Amino acid sequence: MRSAHVGKRICHYLIIAAVAAVTVAGCHNTGSRHEGSRPLGAAAASYRYYRGTVANQPVVLQLVNYPGGYEGVFTADSLGQPLAVAGHGTGRDSLTLVVYDHYDALDTLRGSFPQPGVFQGTRTDTAGLDAPFTLQEIYAPGTIHWDVYTLTDSLAFDTTSNAPMARFRAVVLWPAKKDLSRNGYSVLTDSISMRLFGRDSAAASALALLRGLRDSFFAGYHALSAKFEGKDPGGVRATFNWECDYDMKILWNADSMVSVSATGYQYTGGAHGLSNNAVLAFDLKDARTLGLGDLFQPGYEAPLQQVLEKHLRVQYDLGSSAPLNGRMGMLFNPHLALTSNFYVTGKGIGFVYNPYEVAPYSYGVIELFVPFSELGNLKVPAY
Repeated sequence: MRSAHVGKRICHYLIIAAVAAVTVAGCHNTGSRHEGSRPLGAAAASYRYYRGTVANQPVVLQLVNYPGGYEGVFTADSLGQPLAVAGHGTGRDSLTLVVYDHYDALDTLRGSFPQPGVFQGTRTDTAGLDAPFTLQEIYAPGTIHWDVYTLTDSLAFDTTSNAPMARFRAVVLWPAKKDLSRNGYSVLTDSISMRLFGRDSAAASALALLRGLRDSFFAGYHALSAKFEGKDPGGVRATFNWECDYDMKILWNADSMVSVSATGYQYTGGAHGLSNNAVLAFDLKDARTLGLGDLFQPGYEAPLQQVLEKHLRVQYDLGSSAPLNGRMGMLFNPHLALTSNFYVTGKGIGFVYNPYEVAPYSYGVIELFVPFSELGNLKVPAY
């Protein structure tokens, strides 16, 4: 693990959910199927929450496994800012995970499952130093269970050999009804459908959401191919290899508070694809989605903007008095605008800015995590 300045993502947890899962796979206009393996003898896909120690430091690992791999977040309690995790099974009961700070590989966790609910092994840090870890599934009140649904599919551009393809992949986490009130369940599922994934109306189920996302993506591809029916697309044919990928993570899941994220990537021709990361925070005691006005005292705007700009300068090595825009800066405007795209954890609040929102595409997704300790009287005491 590294010092506190590395973590740019999120979460603090007290619980685990080991849940049932469903995997849907298919292919349009081809005869093949896209079936994933079932690693470590688990269900086709599952969400699990592990808590334990690495080198005697308390940590949390939230892990989603699905056909083809593992993804999740890893958090040291001392930092409160989880890092991305990705990996794969390396044997019948073995697993290798790499912890990332954005695109930089950090720690590597190599372990096995000596008994159900226990992940145990060795962590190797960037200096090559090893330390033992033991992580265990831990359940606590105030959390909810999640089912994991995946869908992969593809659509051929035409009937010619080696035709370009539109490829779709999505991972969606869906809350279990048993852990929620009727209003709480509706708030979560409606927001996941409409605010995270941009559907016009709430999906009746995770499978309906997945199929709706796929069908919408394929409809655009089919409309494009119809324009070229009977015509030779010539040199632009390579740009017809479209991609669409959705990934969802649980960022906080404790004390009836939940934060979730959905990251989407699409390439539909042109110079490059475009990523988008949508995040939401929920108070399930009151069955509502949280806004900035729920978290901060009146008049928070200007002081919060100053705090965020301070973090931006540190994170991107900008001088304390250097302009934030122009030739020496990175933003489009002189000041960093506030965003409603935020999440809440047990240690702070994270703010997410997507490409082109406040800075050029080359900066990618900008994530700023502010510990509660730096917010002073700005924050509402209840949060």
